[in-house]
Parts: sequence; C-alpha cells; structure tokens
Amino acid sequence: MIVYDLLDERTDPPAIATRLEDFGLTPEDIRLWGRVFDILCGEATHIVGVLEDFDGGYVWELGLLFAPEYRQKVWILKRAYESEQEERRRYENGMAASHVELLLTGEQSVEWVDVEDLKAATNKIP
Repeated sequence: MIVYDLLDERTDPPAIATRLEDFGLTPEDIRLWGRVFDILCGEATHIVGVLEDFDGGYVWELGLLFAPEYRQKVWILKRAYESEQEERRRYENGMAASHVELLLTGEQSVEWVDVEDLKAATNKIP
C-alpha cells in the first residue's frame, strides 16, 4: 500500500490511485478481473506495477501491459533480492519472467530493495 498511498496523496498534479480491490471485486468475480483491469488501464494516465514475486498469478495482466496503447503509460517497480538464488526463487514463473524482462528495459522501470528504495522509486513516476 506504500505506492498506492504515495500516489494517491499527490496534489500537483492531482492523482487518484486505484486497485481492482477498490471496485469491490472478490475472488468469486475472477472472470471480470481481466476486463476491469483492461478498462482501468485504458482510462489511466499512468499504470504502476509493483512486483515482489510471482505468487499472485498476474501473468495475464503483465501481458496486457505490452499493448501499444498501454506500454507508454507503464511504470514497473520491481523488488530486487540480495542473492541470485533468492531472485530466481521469487520470480520462477517463466512466462511472467519473460514479460518482466521486457518491461524492465528503459527509464520507466526501477528496481528497489527496501521500503526507502520503494518510496524513492515511486517519486520517479511523474
């Protein structure tokens, strides 16, 4: 929630941070999640993905971020782990890993290690 709160508190220019959970979607509504995510991405001026591992099962959403109409809006804040072994363990989903490798190119991707790094990374997002 750190990134959500930091973005939502912005006043110059004003910002509104949203998550799927903000719209009352529950696990029972799983069939709607992809479509709602797509609609939110279409309406957003910035899309921020915070990655700590691949336990969440959000490979589909990562793939959607490559759509030409979204790619320029995407910022990825990826947690980096201290050892290569731990990094592999946390990000072992091959499909998701390939998406992240492509998303981590360019200035709109920032790696972070701790909470202070995450705050600093968030501040890089216009």
